[in-house]
Amino acid sequence: MPGPEQNLWKWLKRESQPLVAIGDLHMCRVENSVGLGYPDVEGCYNGCGFNVELKAVARPKRKTTKIKVRFEEEQIPWLRKRWNVGGSCWVLLRVGSGRSARHYLIPGIDAGLLQEGLTESQINHQSRIASNCLGIQVIPSVCRSHLY
Repeated sequence: MPGPEQNLWKWLKRESQPLVAIGDLHMCRVENSVGLGYPDVEGCYNGCGFNVELKAVARPKRKTTKIKVRFEEEQIPWLRKRWNVGGSCWVLLRVGSGRSARHYLIPGIDAGLLQEGLTESQINHQSRIASNCLGIQVIPSVCRSHLY
């Protein structure tokens, strides 16, 4: 049975299919043999290269409970370095499951905040997309919102 991050990849791929069909998007899931810390998804949208780390977590029962996202040791330094040299790198975070799931697009530079723990409200504030946005809006956002 696919895990939560595999399901998130399937969602992103399915939702982005119209962009692939018109030739504006090429992206693929990357196996970790590329290098330590390398994100799950690599792609190019209209000439903008990007990387996305996929994370999925359960929604806590209380709104005041901090959500701590687990990263491998090399992932946060990789995301920070890439962001700091002008790369478009992101964390796509799914909180919850089913119809109540929400999606957040967090700049790679802020991945450490997710590891330390934020409430879902704070995550929503950090996100570059609306939590209930359509999946097709995620990829254009990684290029449009790259710089603060």
